[in-house]
Amino acid sequence: IDPAVIRPGFLKTSRSTTLFTGLIVGLLLGISWVLLRRMLHQGVEDPMFLERETNLPVFATIPHSTNQKGISSQIKNSGKKRDPGNILLLAYKDNSDMAIEALRSFRINMRFAMKTAENNVIIITGPAPSVGKSFFASNYAAVSCREGQSVLLIDADMRKGHLHQDLGQAKSPGLSELIAGDTTLDEAVHEIKENFYFLTCGKRPPNPTELLETEDCHLLLEEANQKFDLVIIDTPPILAVADASIIAHYGGKLFILVRSGQHTINEIHSAISKFEKSGTKVTGLLINDHKAQSASYGYGYQYNYK
Repeated sequence: IDPAVIRPGFLKTSRSTTLFTGLIVGLLLGISWVLLRRMLHQGVEDPMFLERETNLPVFATIPHSTNQKGISSQIKNSGKKRDPGNILLLAYKDNSDMAIEALRSFRINMRFAMKTAENNVIIITGPAPSVGKSFFASNYAAVSCREGQSVLLIDADMRKGHLHQDLGQAKSPGLSELIAGDTTLDEAVHEIKENFYFLTCGKRPPNPTELLETEDCHLLLEEANQKFDLVIIDTPPILAVADASIIAHYGGKLFILVRSGQHTINEIHSAISKFEKSGTKVTGLLINDHKAQSASYGYGYQYNYK
């Protein structure tokens, strides 16, 4: 057997070549992962496709707002430090933003739609968390009150409600204490601006769903309906918990808000079906954070909202 021969430099690779190869491989893997995720989850972006597939009208398409990103950062950084004078709503920070213009158009549409409503209560919900329900409900309230209407915004998410942070208010007393009989409507409601009133979610109760089913909750919303020209209720996501399907029975109009590109058509159908099975008719759909004009569609999510 011949002895082994060492040949120095035969397999030598320069450091720059190694780094370049690693960079190319990493880039290709990253692109492949992004493309794979897009193939597995293709969310709805086209309003016309959404109307055609659900047989429900899209009442509003809210465009993406770069200004809202800065406001969201302020809310996150403020934490529990709340200044009642600093209302972190896009409608007050930048009234000319295109998202606010879209909300004004929605308000005009609702002026006619509410003529056929049983009461003046509007329910805003969504299929999943983090779709922009609270953004839509609060800014719509701010836009509506400027027309001389007395508007009450209710944060009905007694699990994870956070609208009090946007509006610079203490979390309690709020809806949970009000239904439990620990306070009155006049004591719990905060005046944010002229004609703009707000009821927080209150402290989290051990049984949010059961609390919403009580006669006290029904009487509370009837009282609010009598005292205010418009009541806007921001609810938890319908596919996560049952709260929205209960609250929907108290409303005159019910809207499901979806985030552009985030939901599959099957997921949206599931949200609509949940309301139909509980005997509630969905008035229409709302699209938030709209960026693209076309998309294709696939399969959906699961949620943890407990």
